[in-house]
Amino acid sequence: MNALHRMEKSDASGWWEKRRKLYNVALVFAGLGAFACYAAVLDHFSCSGPQCRWSPEDTEITLFTIVVQGFGFLFFMGIANLLFRLGALSEELFRRKNWRTWRRTWFALGLFLSVALPFLVPSLAALRLGNRH
Repeated sequence: MNALHRMEKSDASGWWEKRRKLYNVALVFAGLGAFACYAAVLDHFSCSGPQCRWSPEDTEITLFTIVVQGFGFLFFMGIANLLFRLGALSEELFRRKNWRTWRRTWFALGLFLSVALPFLVPSLAALRLGNRH
């Protein structure tokens, strides 16, 4: 094992930290995309007029709801960044021989799940509101 290979392998934290910015940018875009989907779901299921079986306020977005959801998203983004730290920790705990594959696989899996998770909110809203029709 050459010196560069040993140094690269031993610097698990450095490898993960170099990818944190990409991870956070992906989270921000996922949050914005999920909010846009949420707004589209509410718009699709919004109701007004005498045929409406529920209050139109159930499906409205206000400045208050945007602020609350924004702070909620920032809170969960902080938790996601704490969980991101598990990548480097997993390398220290499991000491894989194929550490390059391990890093890429766990980073890709964590990124995918972290980006997909915010879309659970509009999906659940669509299911809830869709059952009203």
